[in-house]
Amino acid sequence: MRETVVLQSTFERKHATPDVLADYTHLASNKGEISEQAFAALYGSAYEQVKRANKRPYTINSTLNDLRGTLFGKLLRKAMLGSALKTVADDEPERRLVARKMIEQTVSNMPLRGLAASSGGTLTRGMVEGFAMLANGQLLRGCRKVLRSLPSKKNHVSQHGERRLASSYEECEVNVP
Repeated sequence: MRETVVLQSTFERKHATPDVLADYTHLASNKGEISEQAFAALYGSAYEQVKRANKRPYTINSTLNDLRGTLFGKLLRKAMLGSALKTVADDEPERRLVARKMIEQTVSNMPLRGLAASSGGTLTRGMVEGFAMLANGQLLRGCRKVLRSLPSKKNHVSQHGERRLASSYEECEVNVP
């Protein structure tokens, strides 16, 4: 038994010509910039950008992009992106560029609480609360909150090459070969 199936769709890709989609095939030469026209041709409709109100008070739910309007936010964004982009190591320039763009977008659009959760203990919740206070202009309270919330130095290598592990109940020395 053999039948022919015909699919009909209202969606037409008449604008998705190879010359319009060239942005996707030449990422190294265009530095990863995709035009709105190329995106709309591939996706089928234009990308609707949502404007966020970058108003105070900033909270731990604010993103680095939200904080960009403040001096502290600019500095914090630059530091976070610099730290995150150090992890990109790829010999292929196009893949490295795509990875850098992806990391930049991810870090810039992640809430401060998400940065703390994904930092592996480098940033604490108290620190990002302090960052929000600093962005809101509460300099003394913000600095105090950040300094009091710094992560403890659990794994510390001494000058003799011994690793010291600090526990909440006691400290003990462990020799690591």
